[in-house]
Amino acid sequence: MGYYLVEYPVPQFPRITHFGYCDGEPGRNIGEHHHLGYELVYVKRGSAHIKVFPAGAPILCTADDAFVTAPHVSHSFGIHHVDICYYWVGIQTDTSVGITSDHRIPPHHLISRRPVSSRYLIPDHDYPELLKLGSTLPLDSFALLRNVPEFHAPFEALLREIESAKHLRLFLIYSKLLELMALLHRRLLPENERTPRSEIVQAVADHVRTHCDEQLSLERLAEVAGVSSSHLSRRFARETGHNLSEYIRSCRIDRAKELLLRGVPVGDVAARSGFASIYSFSTVFKREVGCAPSGYRGLLAAAGK
Repeated sequence: MGYYLVEYPVPQFPRITHFGYCDGEPGRNIGEHHHLGYELVYVKRGSAHIKVFPAGAPILCTADDAFVTAPHVSHSFGIHHVDICYYWVGIQTDTSVGITSDHRIPPHHLISRRPVSSRYLIPDHDYPELLKLGSTLPLDSFALLRNVPEFHAPFEALLREIESAKHLRLFLIYSKLLELMALLHRRLLPENERTPRSEIVQAVADHVRTHCDEQLSLERLAEVAGVSSSHLSRRFARETGHNLSEYIRSCRIDRAKELLLRGVPVGDVAARSGFASIYSFSTVFKREVGCAPSGYRGLLAAAGK
């Protein structure tokens, strides 16, 4: 099992409250707690559930999902099975940095409402870009981000640099924190504040979403849009950040999850979500989600859905 954990305080990284990586872990639960900064969790493979208090059912996070909580938001974290690989990082973006006896509030303190001693200090470096991104992040409580594989590379680089003792690693570490915060902004910014999609790309995206159970091809979608295949391919990737095949696959997986939630038999789910066979459906679903379709309902049940 690969495992790496950094607990705050670490003088070299005053903005990081904690950082960790795990590849394979026995099923366990981390009880209710909260952090003094933002916490971002990215699931590379497998699944886990996160519950935000005081209300709300546990939310299932599967492969390529990310979950972010705002400072002081209480939550719990549960591992479903050993085949999981995930990263987590806590980031403080206030002018001062808070220090407690632990970077998070232990569950027994929350239950007994015992006070937790804390103090604040001014770091030697301000990192103004990081503070600006933190102060403008459009997040009041928490957010679940589906299908965000772009989060993997900066987390992998963070692990590599934090583990190392190489020259100038501090600059590289903070560049990756900035990248993660920028990716969060990009995903969380309200739709009407983003660069609008063209009518062509929006029409194709809508068509794929509503017809993902059909056999779609680039040529057919180009006919829908009234442009050439090469033009549509380039324009769709430029405006959405995904190529068409990725988008089609994502829509089909989303449709399959909805059908599985409704109790539709796995064989019918494959046909009704656009897969050529139950074998191809099971293969793609397991690769993208981290578990077999038949096991997906069990994970949802374990998460209290």
